[in-house]
Amino acid sequence: MSQKEILLKHAGAWENLSTELNRLDALEPGLRAEAKRIIDEMGETASLDTLLAKPQGQQFDAATDQNARTLKVIETKLQLMPGVKKRLSDELNKVNAYIRDTSRQLFAQARQTARDKVEELMQTEYARALKACGGDDERAKTAARAFVENSEAKKWYDYFGYAILPDPVSDQPAYVIRYLEKFEKGAPVSDLPKS
Repeated sequence: MSQKEILLKHAGAWENLSTELNRLDALEPGLRAEAKRIIDEMGETASLDTLLAKPQGQQFDAATDQNARTLKVIETKLQLMPGVKKRLSDELNKVNAYIRDTSRQLFAQARQTARDKVEELMQTEYARALKACGGDDERAKTAARAFVENSEAKKWYDYFGYAILPDPVSDQPAYVIRYLEKFEKGAPVSDLPKS
C-alpha cells in the first residue's frame, strides 16, 4: 500500500472519529433531558436515589420499574461518556499527527524529486549550451541557469518548498494527493487549482 493510499485510509479514519465525537457531543444533552423528563414525570413518587437503589423487597409498578431501569442506563452512559470521548479524542489526535507528518513527508519527497529533475535539467541544458556557446563555460552556465530558472521543474521545486498545508487537517489528504498527481503527470504549476 502506497503512502498516498495509507493517507487516504487515515483520512477516512479521521472522518469516522470526528463524526463519532460529534455524535457523542450531541447525544449527551439528549440523555440529560431524558433523565430530567423521567424524574419530572415521576414527581414525588420516588427520588432518583430511591429509584436507582430500590430497597430490598420493595416493589414498584411496571412503569416505575421501567423508568428506574431507563435512568440506570442513562446514568451509566453519562458516566462512561467522558472516558469514551477521551479515547476517541486521543485516537483523533494520533490520526491528526499521522496525516500531518505523512503530508509533510510526501511533499518533502516530491520536493526532492523536483530537485533531482532541476539538477538533471541543469546538466542537460549546460551540455547543450556549452556546444551552442562554442565551449565558453561561463556563458553556458549562465544560459543553463536562465533556462532552468523558468522551467516547470524549478517551479515545482519552489512550490513544494513553500506550499502551506491547509487546515483543518481533514483537508490535507485530498490537497496533497491532488498536487502530487498533478506533479507526477507533469502538469504546469500554473494549472494548479487555487485552494
